[in-house]
Amino acid sequence: MFSGDARCGDGSNQNLPLPRGTVFSLRGGTFFVAEASYLPNQSKDAKGLPGACRLGAWYHTSSRFADQRFDNTGLSLANPLSTGVPLDHTGNGGIYGVIDQMLYRVHGTDDQGLSGFFAPAACRTTAI
Repeated sequence: MFSGDARCGDGSNQNLPLPRGTVFSLRGGTFFVAEASYLPNQSKDAKGLPGACRLGAWYHTSSRFADQRFDNTGLSLANPLSTGVPLDHTGNGGIYGVIDQMLYRVHGTDDQGLSGFFAPAACRTTAI
């Protein structure tokens, strides 16, 4: 868990200048991350090929995430009739998974071969 706003502001994702020095702001919300892993066949004596399965989630508590596509009236920000003021969202979170598996190992080696991975993710924001 750490402060989710490096700019020491209100937690928005608007383009603001970065401050100098060490900053720890409690005003911009908090960013939480958690991950669990399952690591089969990692020992040197394992009969199968090594792999890794990970499942994780994140959540940011800020109430000021500016939408990148829509304004505060629901129009596209690219629309000439748009107000140009992004729609605010409260909270931003998501989940992800990673499967990383060695598919082939060069005989006589521990870490040479062919591996593949699959990494789906999903996120959501809630409009204010």
